[in-house]
Amino acid sequence: MKYLVSLLIFLISGCASVNSTSISRKTVDSATVDIVIKNNNGPTILYIPGCSGLDKFGRQYQQYHLKKFQEVWPNPNIVISQYVNDYTKGEEGGKCDWLDGNPRLNGKQISNQAEHTQKLGDWIKTQTWSNGDVHLFGFSYGGAVGLWAPAHNRSTVTGKPYLFKTVALIWPDCRPRQQFFGNIHTPLRIWSTENDPLSIPKNCSSFYTDSDKKLSLKLYPGNTHSWMTSPDFTPFTRYWPNQKVHVRHEFKKEWADETFREWQQWVLQPD
Repeated sequence: MKYLVSLLIFLISGCASVNSTSISRKTVDSATVDIVIKNNNGPTILYIPGCSGLDKFGRQYQQYHLKKFQEVWPNPNIVISQYVNDYTKGEEGGKCDWLDGNPRLNGKQISNQAEHTQKLGDWIKTQTWSNGDVHLFGFSYGGAVGLWAPAHNRSTVTGKPYLFKTVALIWPDCRPRQQFFGNIHTPLRIWSTENDPLSIPKNCSSFYTDSDKKLSLKLYPGNTHSWMTSPDFTPFTRYWPNQKVHVRHEFKKEWADETFREWQQWVLQPD
């Protein structure tokens, strides 16, 4: 019941009120997606949110991000993956502090969501409202999911060799570990603060070959996290037990505005 209530609040008082946008809900590859149709033959933003699911915090930043997408680039369709919320069911804090051994994560690891995201990209390409151009936007944990996309970008749809036209990631988890994704096939841009301890963005290039050709970084000064969440965000510092680091969380409106504007310009630049 709590899960259903959280979804109802999100749809009625949240995203559904943004610019009178109408959201439909579907199940794709056994997972929930929310869909905003703006153009019957247009590009699509595939938005992968963070680890919060649709708890109060997650609803706030999903609503804010949807509003910003429509401000800077009004025409594209938008598909929002609710993969995480399907198993966190609106629980406060989402999965952010869950250990990898949590039984609720069986079959729901980051690699599983990355595989689902690839299937979601293919599904979008087959829809009548899609022109085949899919721009992935991964936020926080969704950014970590999106790290797979630039190197695993083959579409199964005839005549559509690549799943994603661009991949944009907000402070993805690039902390040093034994991880290698291969050669980058798709333009990839990452936004973070320079010394974010949950991201370590300068290490992202180590996950790919030929990263100098397709990967670019926009790094703001300092080590602040959560600078692109929502204006309702109250600054705080907390300890992340899985990562074993203390992190400062604070919304920065000027950085958020600049990032959305820059993202739109980068997406629309000539190939």
